Amino acid sequence: MRQSKELIPKIIGRILQAERNRQTPKISQEEIAYRCNLDRSFISMVESGKHEPSVSKIFDLCNGLGIKPAVFFRRVAEEYDKLVSDQESLDE
Repeated sequence: MRQSKELIPKIIGRILQAERNRQTPKISQEEIAYRCNLDRSFISMVESGKHEPSVSKIFDLCNGLGIKPAVFFRRVAEEYDKLVSDQESLDE
C-alpha cells in the first residue's frame, strides 16, 4: 500500500471533487475558489492530489461547499479505511 503521506492528498482531492459535483447545480472550480477566496489553480492542485490543504483551508472549502468539516473528514477516513482494507485483502 502506498504510504498515507501520498494517499491522503489524493483522497482529499477526490472527496472535494465529489462534493463539488454533488451540489445542485454543480459548483465549478472557479466558483468554489471564489467562495473561499482561493485561486482556481489551488483547487485544481488539491483535486489532483498534488497539494495537501491545511486544516484551516479544508474548513474554508467545507464552508464554501456548505458541508460540515466533520462530514468531510469522515468521508476521507472512510475512503482511506476502504483502500487499506482492499489492499490488505489483496495481500492475503
